[in-house]
Amino acid sequence: MTTNRVPYGETGKAVQAARPPAGLGPSSRVFLRGLGQLRAPLPVLVAGVLMTVPVLALAVASVAVVLPGFSAGFWQGLFSCLLGIILFTLAGLGWRGVKRTVHLGSYDDGFFLARLSLIGLVVVGVAAIALVAQGEEMPWTMALVPAGVAFLWLPWVLLQNDAARAWPQQVELRRGVRVADAEQAACLPGVRVHTCGAFGYAYPAQPPEVVPVHDRHGSGWRVRYTCGACGEPAEQLGAALREGETPELGGSDLWWLGEQADQVCQSAPTEVDGRLVVRPVSPAALDDEPLVWCVRALRGGVRVTQQLLALVPEGADKVPGMRTAGRTVPVDQVTRAFRRDTLEQALSRRQGWLASFEAEVRRRAGAVPPVGA
Repeated sequence: MTTNRVPYGETGKAVQAARPPAGLGPSSRVFLRGLGQLRAPLPVLVAGVLMTVPVLALAVASVAVVLPGFSAGFWQGLFSCLLGIILFTLAGLGWRGVKRTVHLGSYDDGFFLARLSLIGLVVVGVAAIALVAQGEEMPWTMALVPAGVAFLWLPWVLLQNDAARAWPQQVELRRGVRVADAEQAACLPGVRVHTCGAFGYAYPAQPPEVVPVHDRHGSGWRVRYTCGACGEPAEQLGAALREGETPELGGSDLWWLGEQADQVCQSAPTEVDGRLVVRPVSPAALDDEPLVWCVRALRGGVRVTQQLLALVPEGADKVPGMRTAGRTVPVDQVTRAFRRDTLEQALSRRQGWLASFEAEVRRRAGAVPPVGA
C-alpha cells in the first residue's frame, strides 16, 4: 500500500489527518496526454485550475522561504530549509491531487489542501478567541484565513455539476491497473492491497468474479472478491492494454502470482529423503469446479513465469533489479527468486502440473472456459 508520510512531527500528523492523495500517478506526461485524448468537462477543468492556484502559491512560498536562509545564520538557515521542504512537499501533494482530480475523476484527492486548511482554520480560530478573551484587538489579517479556506473549497461547488458527477464513471478504467487479459486481471487481488491494508485474497476458497467493463477510455475487467484478511467484499479494476502499453505488474508481482498459482493446487508438504517436497493435489480427487479453478490458476502461473523469464536480458543470469518492482518478496527468497535457473525450474514444474490437470479435464470430456466467460 502506498502511503505519503511527511516525517516532520506535528506537521506530519496534520498532513496525515488531511488524507493526502494516494498512489503516485498519473505522471505529468500522462496527465497532459490525457487532456488531449479525452477532454474533461469544463467544470472539472475549471476546478482543476482553481486547485492549481494554491499549489503554485506553496511552490513560490517554499522558494521565498529558502533563499533568504542562505545568507542567515546556521540555525535560521536550517529552519528556513526545513520549512521550505515542508511547503514544497505540500505543493507536490497538492499537484498530485489536481492531476488525479482531472485525469482520474478522483475528486477526494483534489481536496487535500482544502482539508488541511480546515486544521489551520481551527488553530487561527482558537488564537482569535484567545485574543478577544484577553481584551486585545484581533488583527484584520486573520480574516484572510477563512477567505482562503473558502477559496480552497470553491472547486467543490463546480464538481456538483451533472457533467462533473458523470466524469469519474466515464474514465473509470484510467484508475485500473494495466493488465494483459482477464486471467491476469483475476490475479490482481493477490498483488494489490485492500483498503484494510492487507493483501487479502484467500486462495482457493472463492474464485473472484471477473466482469467485463467499458468506458470512454477503453475496456477492462472489474474483479470482485472477498478480502481474506477482513472478510469484507473487495474490488480491483484491471484495464486492458492499448497499443504500445505494457502491463503494470512488476517482477515481484509476477513472482507472487506464480507462487499463488502453486498454492491453489498444492497439497501439504511431505518429507522425502530428509527434505520437504510439495506436490500438487491429485486432479482425479477434485470436483469439477476446483479442478477448473486449478487449471485457470496454473495457466496464469505458467504465463507469468514466462513473462518473468522474458525480463532476464540475453546472456544474464537474473532479472535486473529495476524490473523487480511490486509486492515485496520474502527475505529468504530474494536472492534466488529472480535467477534464470530458478525461474526455468518453476516453469517446468508448473507446465507439468498444468498438463496433468488439463488431462483430467479432457478425461471428463470437459473444457476449461476462459476467466470472465
